Amino acid sequence: MIPAHQISRLATIICIVGFVAMPLSWVPIISTGGMVLEVPNVVSVLFLAILPLAVLNSRRMWRINLTFGLMFLWSLVYASAIIVHHTPQGFAYLWLQVMQAAFGWTLALAIAHSDIRLSRAALWGIGSIALALLASSLLTNVNLIAVFTDYLISGNRTRFIYQGMRTVFNAFTFQLSDFGYVASQINALANTVALYAIMVFMNDGENGTSPVLKAVALFCLAVAFVLFSASANLVIVFFLICLGLRATTRAPQFVRAIFPLLVVALMILAFGPVTEFLGGNLDADTDSRGARLGQYNYAFGVISENLWGGIGYSEFGGFTVHNWALFSWAAAGYAAFMIVCLIYLVLMLSTVQYAAVIRKSTDVILAVLLLMVIRTAVGGGGGIPTGSAIVASAVIVGLMERHLRMARQPSPEPEPDHDPVAVPAPGKGYSVPA
Repeated sequence: MIPAHQISRLATIICIVGFVAMPLSWVPIISTGGMVLEVPNVVSVLFLAILPLAVLNSRRMWRINLTFGLMFLWSLVYASAIIVHHTPQGFAYLWLQVMQAAFGWTLALAIAHSDIRLSRAALWGIGSIALALLASSLLTNVNLIAVFTDYLISGNRTRFIYQGMRTVFNAFTFQLSDFGYVASQINALANTVALYAIMVFMNDGENGTSPVLKAVALFCLAVAFVLFSASANLVIVFFLICLGLRATTRAPQFVRAIFPLLVVALMILAFGPVTEFLGGNLDADTDSRGARLGQYNYAFGVISENLWGGIGYSEFGGFTVHNWALFSWAAAGYAAFMIVCLIYLVLMLSTVQYAAVIRKSTDVILAVLLLMVIRTAVGGGGGIPTGSAIVASAVIVGLMERHLRMARQPSPEPEPDHDPVAVPAPGKGYSVPA
């Protein structure tokens, strides 16, 4: 049996490694057999190797084991469907799901056993992104500040992605990827930065997070917002509204009175340039929205004709259905769809229990859940939870189990506040109790 303090130390290391490694999906480590394994893939393999030991030491943490056990069960159902329907091209997504589920399961158990504050773990993640981008820009001689400044002034998202960030994301491979890959990489980066920046506001320590670090997190949220991933932006707006409400409820009466007026004033001031900037990005994203609507109509058609068994792996317009529930139902039938619904249910119940019992950083945990739901509802790759979505899932159930673990630990006996009193021992004078 491993001592508790060693488990906590190992879990802390796993937490830091997980938060640092997950965003670095453009940094390759191994190239073998025509397959390139980036940093998150390599770490996922390592996490899969230690997963059985972690589960054996965490049998009582049913939220974690149920959530990610269901993800592995989904993999089995999906694998059966693509074998039965002879669609072997779907095995790439099976591999993706298994690796990501192993990553999330191990990370969630590490969060539950570790004593590290998740706000600090998130800062480690933000630091890894910053260092990796800096290294990429130095290798490619791309001035990231100039690239971002041009994007802000011109609002030209195509030039920002195709001429700026495309080179940066290929710094370690020197093989230019196609436009779609770089766009999805920017979306993934925006969602991960948003998740980590929101988690910096988590008050899971005695003194919370310092104002300086919160200012850094707000800057990161602004950067993520400008990168313009629709899912990240929705979560950021939701979190900032919750943050503003929390701040005003603790503020003096006159501040609470003027807060809505300030919001309206900022909206009026931002109506010109900011609205024009966001509108340009929305116009550029019209094809993406139209493609998703086409995929959803296609999925509903497949489901209506193959309700129970699905048709195996399939694509519409060269892409998988960008919704985990619909992709699962169309590919593997009703059973896979119900497994996805059960995973959502466990995550939502864990979030509600956290908000009701812990009552700390409720706005953060709600934003984390919202990010996971949105990413799996509209994300590429069949909506399979990867990257920020899998980390968000691990945070929700891992944090809840951590608080329950701490509550189960026996509280230390209080020390006596006075010296022992001498009492007489029969026939032997006085003795002092031990």
